[in-house]
Amino acid sequence: MNNVFELRGEMNSSKPKKNRPVPQLKGLKIEVDTIRKFRNQLEEIKQFWESEKYLDGALVSIHYKRVIPKSSRVNRILGTKSKPSSKFICGAKYDGFDENNIGKAHIITYYISIEQLTDTIQLLKFLENITATRFEDTATEKKVRELKPFFKQNVYSYSEVVQGLVDLKEIETFSIEKESINENGNHMISFYKTSTNLDCLFEKLHIDPLNIEKIDEQTYVFSKHDMSVILQEVPYLVSMGLQDLNEVCPIQFQISKPLYELKEIPDPKDEPVIGVIDMHFKKGSTYLDKWVDYKRVTSDEIELEDNDYEHGTRVSSIIVDGPSLNPHLDDHCGRFRVRHFGIGASGKLNNSTALKQIRDIIEDNLDIKVWNISLGSEFEVSRNYMSVQGALLDELQFKYDILIIVAGTNKPEKIGNESYRIGSPADSLNSIVVNSVSLKKEVPSYARKGPVLSFFIKPDVSYYGGTVEEPIQVVTASGDITQTRGTSYAAPWIARKASYLIDKMGISREVAKALLIDSAAGWGNQQKFDVGYGVVPVSIDDVLQSKDNEIRFVMSGKMRNTEIYTHRLPVNLIDGKHPFKAKVTMTYFPKCDRYSGVDYSCTELDVHFGRVYEDKKGSFQIKSIDANHQGDDGIHVCYEKTARKTFRKWDNVKHLEEKVNERSKDVKAMTEKGFWGIKINEKERQDEKYGEDIDFGLVITLKEIHDENRYTDFINRCIAHGWIVNEINIENRTAIYNVAEEEIEWD
Repeated sequence: MNNVFELRGEMNSSKPKKNRPVPQLKGLKIEVDTIRKFRNQLEEIKQFWESEKYLDGALVSIHYKRVIPKSSRVNRILGTKSKPSSKFICGAKYDGFDENNIGKAHIITYYISIEQLTDTIQLLKFLENITATRFEDTATEKKVRELKPFFKQNVYSYSEVVQGLVDLKEIETFSIEKESINENGNHMISFYKTSTNLDCLFEKLHIDPLNIEKIDEQTYVFSKHDMSVILQEVPYLVSMGLQDLNEVCPIQFQISKPLYELKEIPDPKDEPVIGVIDMHFKKGSTYLDKWVDYKRVTSDEIELEDNDYEHGTRVSSIIVDGPSLNPHLDDHCGRFRVRHFGIGASGKLNNSTALKQIRDIIEDNLDIKVWNISLGSEFEVSRNYMSVQGALLDELQFKYDILIIVAGTNKPEKIGNESYRIGSPADSLNSIVVNSVSLKKEVPSYARKGPVLSFFIKPDVSYYGGTVEEPIQVVTASGDITQTRGTSYAAPWIARKASYLIDKMGISREVAKALLIDSAAGWGNQQKFDVGYGVVPVSIDDVLQSKDNEIRFVMSGKMRNTEIYTHRLPVNLIDGKHPFKAKVTMTYFPKCDRYSGVDYSCTELDVHFGRVYEDKKGSFQIKSIDANHQGDDGIHVCYEKTARKTFRKWDNVKHLEEKVNERSKDVKAMTEKGFWGIKINEKERQDEKYGEDIDFGLVITLKEIHDENRYTDFINRCIAHGWIVNEINIENRTAIYNVAEEEIEWD
């Protein structure tokens, strides 16, 4: 087996290109009747908002014809001469879904002034008139270009007319959107960000502020009565709504089969600490007491029942002593200490209470780098917006250097064999979400599935969480050892591995996440919305080592400017050819915006990896192994749907690989020295530079197709070309960790 190693060296960066996007007239064909239809729709919308007493301005939704990239969204329509329309976006969702639950087209909502709406209507009147009188009822590229001199003496410039026509060609219709909400029970409602003061709004609607629970600046919990008032009077202000029925609960199935086996383990020393946020841990009744630092967060005024200790105790028992309890799942990670925070009572937990407690717990314990959360909702996540709980976990991981492992939630027994989407907070983008599989790697009946926001692959990975035939052994609150199953008991195993990589091996969380996903993906695995990228290997050795015919190395760094790259990876050359197939996994932790709906992740990192070649201009380029041309110079058309499906655009996990089979052949070197290269491009959905200095982690694997071991040769070539190589030797790093954790007694 070959050890994984770190490759360190300086990467070049490119300053952002300041070229303004030019409206593309190519393929333009708009009928005058279409423009007239749009004008009539906007005039009706204006009439509605002018008579509306609760909002100063107008909310206007554009139904696009497709999943629309940022570059093709309207620029002048609904905007102003000085500000593009993108400045006024306040929400995004999908308009319908295909057979795979993937969104068909965007609905983007804009908050603008009545003056802007009037200006857009005037522009459409002009476009309607000129299309009828000058373009013979149809505006085309040729006709518009031929009429360019006409605009020099007109109220609208040629560029405005071109931009307006180009904007219209992507639009299906204009509307005022109203969120569909089930009116049973209490609800958590999020409002669009507008100029409306929500406290004043509630007062006008005669809603008692004492009956409202505030979650954040735009999100509140209302009673059934108050919610009905809102939906009657101001339904257009509601951007998102979800039930708040004390829905957060432990994710578990119980198999009543106690084994009554008593165990003893050594006292803890300096083992890494994993944070657990769960129901409560029973102190004084298990052999795990010295390993678990239990902190009750639930108010002392609430009386806990015996069952409130059961789920949390079982979860922490796997983190502390899982391999001893389940020898067939010995991951060689050792034991871990646990700082266990008990929240909730009577088997459930109020959403808003959980949000505040989770935030406070994590922010008060930033010394813990890995957290396990096996709590979740019975309800399915929305296909159009992130849950409040998932968004909180994403925010905390963007702000702090932590990694949260989340159970993929279990299917309620009443659902049966029907497909059922995962529940919050398993929609968290930055977390590692873990589903369960059997020992045969089959998906159990209780497993739920993604995608999240009709796009993001969730769960990320799967692991062994037990089935009726093959249960997981855990410690109960009474101290017995029993058998159980559920995603709750798959997640802690991944938390153990993540802590081992981060706390013991000294690996960054970005690389640790990438290693776990890469090890699960293997070669030739296809991402699936029930198992994610695959099943993580049992032994940590298989995460940190590769086969003799593989070279696996990791790289990490920060984004600088909008592009970083290197063209000097000295991949082995044999008679002018490279005897390798390659795969790459990259992860990063972006800023996310729940109020942007399906456009949730603010930053995109796009990775290219492959052979370096010299183009006709004498510049070095990268022939990416997945034929990715996004961001390359020249004409390379890549539609948004393709970019998302093929290259995972806007996903914070990128996994690209070449096919490997018995017909695989060597590939010819494209330069004399046979260098390969890496390029990472950064894009922003909003004007803010959230991706500036964002950390990323890369795992790169080269598979020798003739089964030769070229590990040492590759390392020597890297050193010769100025790279720093740090081998991740498990024994050496464990020894370093043990020495670093020793207490020094001063004389």
